[in-house]
Amino acid sequence: MSGPWIIVSGHATPDAPNALEEGVLARCRDRGWNCLSIPHLYHMGESSDIWSTLAKRLENAVLLCWLHPRPAQWLLRRHQIAADGLTILNLSNFADADSVVSAIIDMAQDGRQPRPEAGRPAGASEPAPGTIEPLRESTHPRWYPIIDASRCVHCGHCFQFCLFGVYELDGQDIVAVRNPDQCKPGCPACSRICPQSAIMFPLHRNDPAIAGAPGQFVVLDAAARKMFYSRTRQPCPLCGQTAGSRPSAALSAGGLCAECGRPRPLKSPAAGAAPTVVPVPFDDLDDLIDRLDQQTQRRP
Repeated sequence: MSGPWIIVSGHATPDAPNALEEGVLARCRDRGWNCLSIPHLYHMGESSDIWSTLAKRLENAVLLCWLHPRPAQWLLRRHQIAADGLTILNLSNFADADSVVSAIIDMAQDGRQPRPEAGRPAGASEPAPGTIEPLRESTHPRWYPIIDASRCVHCGHCFQFCLFGVYELDGQDIVAVRNPDQCKPGCPACSRICPQSAIMFPLHRNDPAIAGAPGQFVVLDAAARKMFYSRTRQPCPLCGQTAGSRPSAALSAGGLCAECGRPRPLKSPAAGAAPTVVPVPFDDLDDLIDRLDQQTQRRP
């Protein structure tokens, strides 16, 4: 290969020209770098032929996309594409094409990616123009989780929690996203209840940690833990309480349970005995989950 491939993954709205992408492709071509223009990584179909093309081109490449590097890397790995050492830049972080090219050159000088000058003929004052190879296919907006396998411990919480059958377990209880397009668009709930912060929704706009921003991870709080036990109807392993029940008022002065976030009994029950509880109506969250369950069951 004469030089590094510059792979530009398009914006989420491919029908609208994107000035930043067009500028990056033009400047990279003029520098003699070969470019590959592809649709938005996240929206490409599961069986797209472009995944196999990427597997052959990423060894000596820079990937420019509209995703944070961590979810982009694990999205590639989801499709059995090795991404170790791959340089990934989030186009959202750049104001113009010149700043993108400068970042590529700076990383080359630091040794963090293949030197872009590799394709320049000996003795030439200017590089020969590179190529732009467009790979196009029809895509549609998608919403599904991406698992960071370096953090996942296969606890099964996402599988137990999900209403829509997105996750499956194999024979060794390994969790995988098997039915991504069954995910409810806009729902990041499984990311909020994952105890390892291993689940990302890269298009989530309101929480950088859920979107997989560098150095940011979802912090599991009492509300998230309670949401998990409310949805699954599992008893809390620490205090023994279940959804729809709480300690009686006389016993609720013991603070909040560190696991499920519910008020815990002031005195721990005897070994083997269930905590003293009285039924109470579901709170708003429980009621919402109940209605989602009912809607799912009514689907054809």
